[in-house]
Amino acid sequence: MNHIRTRLEAATPVLGVRIRSFSPVMLELLGRVDVDYAYLDLEHGGFSPYDAISLHRMQMVADRAGVSLVVRTPGAAPSMVRKVLDAGIQTIIIPRIETVAEVQAVMRAAHFEYEGTPGERGFGSAPGNRWGVRPDGYTDAEDRNVLVGIMIETTAALEDLQAIVGTTGVGFVKIGTGDLGVSLGVPQDETAPRLTDAIGSIEAACRAADVPLGCGVSDISTAQEALDSGYLLVDIGGDAEIFVSTLSARLRSLRR
Repeated sequence: MNHIRTRLEAATPVLGVRIRSFSPVMLELLGRVDVDYAYLDLEHGGFSPYDAISLHRMQMVADRAGVSLVVRTPGAAPSMVRKVLDAGIQTIIIPRIETVAEVQAVMRAAHFEYEGTPGERGFGSAPGNRWGVRPDGYTDAEDRNVLVGIMIETTAALEDLQAIVGTTGVGFVKIGTGDLGVSLGVPQDETAPRLTDAIGSIEAACRAADVPLGCGVSDISTAQEALDSGYLLVDIGGDAEIFVSTLSARLRSLRR
């Protein structure tokens, strides 16, 4: 069972931590604090998403720790989608989505059946199917549990926003505010009206389509604001930044 999908469908918030170190040890530690998921951003760091061995190792540690993995791929290539899912990952995030056609291609790659027609998930001997063991009902179970989120982070996506977020199979939407600001010509200016207006439009489109919203923040007050605004999937920080901020605070206190 994909607990993240189950909770989002029940409109129950899930809280996660970004694993910048890509460390199995960090995944073990997260299991001690009852975090819902660990977020691996393979677009901007870590190992290759085609490295099924490394990804499966992280998945095994996460399973033992009782933590779900959320994996962000570098792109929307169907071969990449299949490779990540076959490693045993159930929840993926596709960045820089700009068209309905892109979303549909991802959904076909992620499902054995999509919108009543055969999908393009494919069979093979892989960790995700216990190295080729596929009991009766396997394909249905996989389709019920896979969760595909998309990122809206360019002006091109804003042109057909309602259709994109309303595409069948979109499990949640994350707003890439940093890249969206660059695309809008206001990099690193989170208060720029054109950026805040765009974010408001994305939020409205998702609520109209009944699609959960996700975001990544770095402090508790912003996380609480997101939850109060109806966001359901929230990264509350990253291992690297939490380590640096906590250690810095301790050192400052002792050196005073």
